[in-house]
Amino acid sequence: MSISRRLWLVTLATLLLLGSVLGAVLSAIRQSDSAGEARRAAFSLIMQMDAVVTDLRDAESAQRGYILSGRDSYLKPFPIAVRRLPGEVTGLRAQSTNDPVLLAQVDRLSEIVSLKTAELLEVIAVRRAKGFDAALAIVKTDRGEALMERASALVDQMGERMRARAEQRVLAMRRADSRLVAIVTFGGLLIAAVSVIINSWVILSIRRQYDALDRGVRRIAEGDLTTDIPAAGGGDFKRLATAFNGMMADLRAERIGREAAETALAGSNAALQTYADNLERKNQSVEVLSRLAARLAGCADEVEVVEAVRRFAPHLAPSSAGALYAQHGSEGPLEKVAEWSNPVAAPAQVDPRDGWTLGQDLSHQGAAAAQRCLPLIVQGQTVGLLYLEERDPSQSLPAADLGVLADTIGATLANLRLRQNLRDMSVRDALTGLFNRRHLADSLPEELVGAARANEPLSVVILDLDNFKSFNDSFGHEAGDTVLREVSQAITRNVRLGDTVFRYGGEEFMVVLPRAGAAQVVALAERVRAAVQELRLGYGGETMCVVSASLGVATFPNCGANAEALIRSADNALYKAKAEGKNRVALVEAMAA
Repeated sequence: MSISRRLWLVTLATLLLLGSVLGAVLSAIRQSDSAGEARRAAFSLIMQMDAVVTDLRDAESAQRGYILSGRDSYLKPFPIAVRRLPGEVTGLRAQSTNDPVLLAQVDRLSEIVSLKTAELLEVIAVRRAKGFDAALAIVKTDRGEALMERASALVDQMGERMRARAEQRVLAMRRADSRLVAIVTFGGLLIAAVSVIINSWVILSIRRQYDALDRGVRRIAEGDLTTDIPAAGGGDFKRLATAFNGMMADLRAERIGREAAETALAGSNAALQTYADNLERKNQSVEVLSRLAARLAGCADEVEVVEAVRRFAPHLAPSSAGALYAQHGSEGPLEKVAEWSNPVAAPAQVDPRDGWTLGQDLSHQGAAAAQRCLPLIVQGQTVGLLYLEERDPSQSLPAADLGVLADTIGATLANLRLRQNLRDMSVRDALTGLFNRRHLADSLPEELVGAARANEPLSVVILDLDNFKSFNDSFGHEAGDTVLREVSQAITRNVRLGDTVFRYGGEEFMVVLPRAGAAQVVALAERVRAAVQELRLGYGGETMCVVSASLGVATFPNCGANAEALIRSADNALYKAKAEGKNRVALVEAMAA
């Protein structure tokens, strides 16, 4: 019998046994799945029963809150809970159609829910029409409490029934799982035993012919191409030996020519590989530099620039560690903002006046690796420093590529700082450093949109210094500027984190306070007013008079649905504070006309 026929016999026997075991496994799995589905349905019913009792209690709590307080706000949860009850009872009835006892219990529960809902509505109506005492008299009859107890007891009884049913399903699942384990274990052992028996027979039947073929192959593997494999045995092995001997004849003819060609190619391959490695490193450097330049061009701030350099630098010089330093301001030390590959000699700060900024090789200072420092200079101004520790000089980045890297990072940092300076100039008040009226016009509508979306209050406070014109006339405009700066700092110190202070114009300031209601803002405004009054200012060696301020408060949405209306309401409140004697806080309660 040929090898292929023997293999077909083994495969057929194995598939028959595997099919039998698989059929038994699928049957056990279906039984387990059926029991599991029934168990999940039981627990789903229990959760729906609990939901009915929970909604009844929520509705009763809302009713009691309304009876005690008489405020409609306590009734907000009531209609929500009452609307859910019919649907929950209907869901219970739909899932109980196969159980007459449970269906009857659901019908009784539906009746109790209807009676309880009617009782709740009756008490609310009496409280609304006749007052607290009449409603309390109905509550004291305990009719509602009795209905609630009946509903809870009935739900507990139904829950116990469903839990017992779930336990039965769990037992059924366990029995099915045990049967599945037994089938898989026995079937696996049976298949293994049959496979061992059949395979042993096949192996023993071909072992003799295989040994003869193996001895011939071993001689060839040892380099003896002059010996052929004996063409003996059955048909499959004989054909294999004949084909193998023909192949060996061809190999003997090719062997001499191949050895000569390999010798010639060895030298060429070495030179080509060196050139290819150098070209690959160059291409990788160009690609990474291009990707880094593209990433830096899209950076919105210095944090993104630092992260881009930290991620791309190890790809540019895999054998080097390094760090990036940045200078904030025109003077002061360079601070380390990023590092990669764990440099061993990169300090946290670098003094621009020492040798680190000269770009020379610093390996003579005793470090384990050659060090290079490249200053990042744009238009004669140092914006940072690129520091590298080259652990493998043969793999270091060429000087030209290092120059491109330093120029790219330096130009990006300089451009970002220029953009930030221009932005600050456009939205900041030069005297106080606060945001200006232009920034207020841009940001307040956005804050109002966010407050409306989140259904949260937002307040504004307008502060005006009292008698500031006469103060300027008495002490001069430079003294007035000093007062404005000190007042702006006092306001900033006394508002919350997240509040925004603006110079609204002249001696007027504005504070925007998200998520702050009227009472909270009035208290904060009073704190700001007191802080301004406590300022003791001097100018030119002379103590100036006490400064006071009047403040107007308005809250969104009660005092205005948009920025213009809200500011107008706050302005009206400020006029009110001025009219009532100044140095005080005033609040408008409704939208300004």
